[in-house]
Order: sequence, then C-alpha cells, then structure tokens
Amino acid sequence: MINYRHQNLLNDDLLWVVRIVGGKIFRCGVVKFMIKLTLCLYSFLLLAQTYYFVLAPNADQLIQYGPLFFQMCYATLGMFVVLLRNRMIEDVMEVIDLWDVKSAGEEVESKIKRESRAINIFVVVNTTAMLVWASATVYSVDDEVFFNNWLIQQWFFGQSKFLILFTKLTFFVAAPCMTVHGYQIIYAFQHVKFQIYMFNKYVEELTKGFKTCEWKLLSDVYQNEVNFRLKFLVKRHCDFLR
Repeated sequence: MINYRHQNLLNDDLLWVVRIVGGKIFRCGVVKFMIKLTLCLYSFLLLAQTYYFVLAPNADQLIQYGPLFFQMCYATLGMFVVLLRNRMIEDVMEVIDLWDVKSAGEEVESKIKRESRAINIFVVVNTTAMLVWASATVYSVDDEVFFNNWLIQQWFFGQSKFLILFTKLTFFVAAPCMTVHGYQIIYAFQHVKFQIYMFNKYVEELTKGFKTCEWKLLSDVYQNEVNFRLKFLVKRHCDFLR
C-alpha cells in the first residue's frame, strides 16, 4: 500500500547516462579548457568567414559553405552556454523534490525503469553516432565544404596542415556541446514525467485501504484520512506548477 505520510527522496538516478553526458562531464577542468580553446578558435574563424561573405557575397559559396558555417555558429553558441550555465540541470531539478521510483509501487517502478533504460540507450547511440561523424570528418580530405581550410591555407601557409588537422579535431569537442542542451531538456522533462507517474498512482489510491460501507464513509477516521491525503495531493500538485 502507498504511504501518504512519508516518501523517500531519489538517491539512485536511473538517467545517470543522460546526467553525465548532459552536464557532469563538462565540469572537468580539462574539458572546460578544451571548450574555451575551441570557442576562441571558432569565434575567430566565424568572424573571418563572415568578413569574407560580406566582402564578396556569392550565392554559390553560401550554398557550398553555408551548412558547416551555421553548424559552427550553433556549436559556438552551445559552448558559450555550457561555460556560462553549466549547472542548468541542478538548477531545474532543485525546484521540486524528486521521489524515489519505488514510492508508488512495483508497477510504476517497472514502467519508469523501462523508459529510463530506453532513454539511456538512445543517448549512448546518439552520442556514438555523433563521435563517428566527427571521426569521419577528421579523416575527410574534401576541402570543398570547409571554407576554414582555405582561410588557414591563405593565412598560415607554413603550418596549414597542422592547423587544419587541429581544427578538425575540435569537432570532438564541439559535437557534444551541440547535443548537451537537448540532453538537459530530456533529463529534466523525463524526471518530471516520472514524478507525475507516481503522483497519478497516488491519486488512484486515494480511497484505498478502506471498505466502502456507508457507515465507514461517514466515520471520522475515514474523513480525516481522506482529508489528509487530499491536502497532500494538492500540495504536490502545486509543486508541479511552480
């Protein structure tokens, strides 16, 4: 039977994969340094590309180099937000107390674990695909879509090969920063969704534990208990609305 007077708080985070990839990994000092270095490099390259596009506007070049240019814009924005608001998950989840998944019975617990497992698998597959893309880009020799390569060859002719390779290696840093915000949204929304699953179960069990005889419904024990449970549910519902 569900306990309306005590709920254990969440200790074992079932979405631990999402939590790590979506925020925790970016608190490492080495990772922060790499992000800052990549952010400076991308900002410089984006300014240079913008200068050339404005100086000599060309529709063909915009179509040819545009996809990677806008991709770098999004990656730069992602890195900036990661450095500026790296505790977004914690800030969001501190708004409401998270109940342990066992608080609403085995049926709800199994449902939550099943969804959590599917989400963790999705994050692993998506992150792996992203890293495979970054690896393919590093080994790519097609300069027709990399306007940065042309810039580096023009400005740093002697060290162009090293700088081009270094720029491509930064894709391993930029790529996770482009997905981190999606993971953070998934993490926050799924935890709220799990809490709603448990809340709905509490609503279903509102009158459980009592016989439905008419004289029982009029008893003070029944009325006081239902009154307590209703107040408890209203308070929890207000937590969701905050």
